[in-house]
Amino acid sequence: EKHRSIVREDELLVIQAKISKDDYSGGFRINVDRVLDLGQARQEFGKALRIRMSEAHNGADGQNLKNVLSPFLGSLPVILDIQDACGTCSLQLGDAWRVRADPALVSEIAQRLKPCSVEVEY
Repeated sequence: EKHRSIVREDELLVIQAKISKDDYSGGFRINVDRVLDLGQARQEFGKALRIRMSEAHNGADGQNLKNVLSPFLGSLPVILDIQDACGTCSLQLGDAWRVRADPALVSEIAQRLKPCSVEVEY
């Protein structure tokens, strides 16, 4: 009952619980301490949001990236890996670019900034 508001059908949850042997029934007893939805778990346990972009992206994509990230401002650092024919450059964006690791953000980046990949690092 305590976590009813975030439990939904077909949604991934992270559950912190204590499992102990139940001598009465012979099975196990599970005492749930915390229930987190995917966004909460990513925010709590994530270290960074990493976006890998190829040389196919040009300067216009910087504005596109800003438009995608701005509704999701939060505390998770954003790291861009930009790859061209000579190699890869990793750039951690400043504090003003920190985001919430919301599943909608990850999906939005994957859809709007093709070709690229995006992942939350733990």
